[in-house]
Amino acid sequence: MKTEREFVSRIKSHYVGEDCIQIMTGYIGGMIITSPKETIFHDQDGHDYVHKYVEDERRKQFPYSNIPVHNRRLWGLKWKFANQLLDFDTPYLRMSSEGVAESYAVKDGKQALLVNKAFFRANDIETRYLTRKELEEFFTHPEGENEKQYIMLDNRISGTLLMPREEVLVEWYKERARSKLLDMVNNADYSSPTNYRTFDKLINNATIEDIPEDFAIARDIIMINTDNENITMRKTAITFMDPDRYRVDIYSAPITKYTLEQLKGWTKIYESREPKIRPRINPNIKSSEIADAKRMIKEKK
Repeated sequence: MKTEREFVSRIKSHYVGEDCIQIMTGYIGGMIITSPKETIFHDQDGHDYVHKYVEDERRKQFPYSNIPVHNRRLWGLKWKFANQLLDFDTPYLRMSSEGVAESYAVKDGKQALLVNKAFFRANDIETRYLTRKELEEFFTHPEGENEKQYIMLDNRISGTLLMPREEVLVEWYKERARSKLLDMVNNADYSSPTNYRTFDKLINNATIEDIPEDFAIARDIIMINTDNENITMRKTAITFMDPDRYRVDIYSAPITKYTLEQLKGWTKIYESREPKIRPRINPNIKSSEIADAKRMIKEKK
């Protein structure tokens, strides 16, 4: 997978520990952050809330550990921000409505460098032709105590991807065919009412055998798998070819392990900013808590 955005930020010393950094991650709706070993954050409707930060004693060395979550208004929208601890030299993948991104932190003396890489386009493509059963198995949650899988489609995240039944595929085809027929009528390609009724009847009577080859079912399916040691990401697309025959295009995304030398040689390194927590949209946060965090920053400088 190619990337269009890759940023390197310098993390100030008061957010850098011996083996980790503290950052605040923003999102709208839901978000998942996972490393090869564990899911450190999961906020999504219908799922148990996970925020490993609040269980980690290392957080107490950092400012704002007394405010693990807060709200901000950015570009006219309300965002949630959650504190995270990222271990050095460890890849983390973040899934949210903003897409998928990798974060990787490297220590640099008393400070640290953090790279955030957003994934967009894919380059290396593997194509497989699968039966319906093989397709369902492809998206099934892996077995194993330490293995986890996340699948994101249309900003919805789950552990598996349920393939639509054949009846559903037929209805999808009918809907698209009717839409295309109406476009043709509106463009005067089929001005005769008789022609329209004939084609409309054919569409209404369509079966799975009538769905044409190369009928797209789903695009941009993000799959993330972990096994306690490694983390992988793939982007897949499913296309109907014939009854019981589907094409799956698989795009592998490179998970990068950066070195300090690589990051220090970056063309532009951004300086991380201090958070601005507004009491007006955070009524549950006391002004004294914000003051305590700012005082801790001064003491650590």
